[in-house]
Amino acid sequence: MRQREIERLANHIRHRKRGDGGRIETVGIEAGHVYMDEATGTEHSVSFGIGADLFGALVGLARVRPTAIVFIDDYNPLDGRTLCLHNHLEVARGAGFFQPVEPEGEIFMEADMVPGAEAIIKQLSEQGLTVERAGGIYTAKYKACLRNPDGRLSCAVLDAAFHLERFQRWHFNITVLPDGSERSYRDEQRHVRQILRLLGWDSIPLANIYFQPDGQFVANWQ
Repeated sequence: MRQREIERLANHIRHRKRGDGGRIETVGIEAGHVYMDEATGTEHSVSFGIGADLFGALVGLARVRPTAIVFIDDYNPLDGRTLCLHNHLEVARGAGFFQPVEPEGEIFMEADMVPGAEAIIKQLSEQGLTVERAGGIYTAKYKACLRNPDGRLSCAVLDAAFHLERFQRWHFNITVLPDGSERSYRDEQRHVRQILRLLGWDSIPLANIYFQPDGQFVANWQ
């Protein structure tokens, strides 16, 4: 199933057009998403392995230039910082994902997305597309959370800001996430897409990979 999904995604990218009608030439692949209060584990290693397989397949099958992306959540963790970034990147390199060659890859921190997330809330609010409820801010349509009642930004709006930055840099993007985890990534990514649609992205240049512990996965770009 894994190889079939890789080929299916590569075929989609090979035939998909950019917004300006040109062919997709660059792809950003995010894998190994981690929180600063985590330690690198098996789940991250599996994610990096999938990212590496996608990297090679897209070069060979879709004829694009991929870039490896590591996204680190330093915004939400409140219980200290246990992540060893050096070890995390070594695991990525060991899996063949984040290579010490050109292009080496990109590292993004979630806290750096705060200004972009605030700008999204401001834009949607000015357009009358948000509602306040119990101290939180939500989209009027979809009811996607933008700001939690405690005042902190939601994961979905921070990730939407991250994707807007990625869309400026790569023609298409892939995000590799564990399926069925306690963090409910499917729900969070659904809200990300809803926010992006409200911002005017009818055709979102993004595919989500949801993987199982054994490395099997499904790809979704709807």
